[in-house]
Amino acid sequence: MKICFKRRNNFPILKFCLLLCGLYVFSSFGQVKPTELPQKELKQCSIQELDSLFDEVNAVFKEEEIIKYSEEICEKLNGCVLIARNNKIIFQKEIGYLRFYEDPKATPSLSLNEMEKAREKKENQITTSTFFELASLTKQFTAAAILKLAEEEKLKLNSEVQTFFSNFPYKGITIHQLLTHTSGIPEYLDFPIRYFKDTSLLTTNDEILSILMTKKPALEFAPGHRFLYTNTNYVILAKIIEKVSNLSFENYIRQSFLVPAGIEKAFFITEIDAQDSLAIACGHLLSKSEVPFDYLDGTVGDKGMYCTINDLYRWEQQLFSGNILSETSLNKATAVQNILKNKKTPNEQYGYGFRIEMNKNKKNNDDKLVFHGGLWHGFQNLFIYRPKDQVFIIFLSNFRNKAHFRKSDKYFQILDGA
Repeated sequence: MKICFKRRNNFPILKFCLLLCGLYVFSSFGQVKPTELPQKELKQCSIQELDSLFDEVNAVFKEEEIIKYSEEICEKLNGCVLIARNNKIIFQKEIGYLRFYEDPKATPSLSLNEMEKAREKKENQITTSTFFELASLTKQFTAAAILKLAEEEKLKLNSEVQTFFSNFPYKGITIHQLLTHTSGIPEYLDFPIRYFKDTSLLTTNDEILSILMTKKPALEFAPGHRFLYTNTNYVILAKIIEKVSNLSFENYIRQSFLVPAGIEKAFFITEIDAQDSLAIACGHLLSKSEVPFDYLDGTVGDKGMYCTINDLYRWEQQLFSGNILSETSLNKATAVQNILKNKKTPNEQYGYGFRIEMNKNKKNNDDKLVFHGGLWHGFQNLFIYRPKDQVFIIFLSNFRNKAHFRKSDKYFQILDGA
């Protein structure tokens, strides 16, 4: 069959030449085996099939660039990184320590020499079995729980919070606005310390809700009129999940998501005393000093979940393959949802539990990055997913040196083809 190339904006002849060059270069250097690429004879390919073949070779180039770039980041990383494409892990590495043992205040009974020996012990090395505080990566679990309850018709996304808590002092705030950070509710992390009953104890979601009902701090703005990322939103969502399901937030997430996905060892801050402390990473500041627990650590839904990197990847696989939520719900979670009442979309685009970055180089809206960061008390995490390429990038770190945060835009550039 003869191929007739028509004049098009994307220059298929050039793409065809680049394709052949790509095949030659990669086969020459042994980077890609011929069997890893489509085997259809070129003379039988249509224009559309050539485009698809070109995209696959281009994806191989991206894969190599991602791995190379990740190796650079790992030079300064203390934690874990996992990168997968098409349900296959293409890069994984664990670097550093559960504890640095460079903070005399954290281990006053140890000499400097003893601290150094403790740091280098095998059991202090980060492995795939190390548990990290997920911080705000927890929010995707909370959002998924809300969407699942909505699927079961146990709640509606446009329901007002006062439907569940009659003493809630702010009228008109909906579940949708909590999910998208457009509620205007203030950040509980900024509440005056006098609002809390006992700062020697971990605060709870119940206490945060009680503070809102009794102290009635002013809203930052009228609901739906602005976007302001606020952890309080997801603390309230966790309480709604408990109210509707008649289960604790922890048990609902475990029974509905974790156990069915084969994730049996993940746990929450409320359960940390029953865990093996030797398997849990400690958060560290840039000075390498450990961050001790304080009263603000106790909430769940906004943070407070601990997981290994492989179990987190297992969850993401299940979620994005459609085994957790319906296609409709998953599309809602990963679409831009924080559209304001004036119909404008903020610069920070947010779905349900995920941030969204649309590919600015594409005219259509089907190419995007789904991502979220997680910063809390010495932990610094990053999750990126590109549906088009089925690429997952996960960083879990217990060192706030921002090794991967400062450079995460490069991943976006690589995946966007910039």
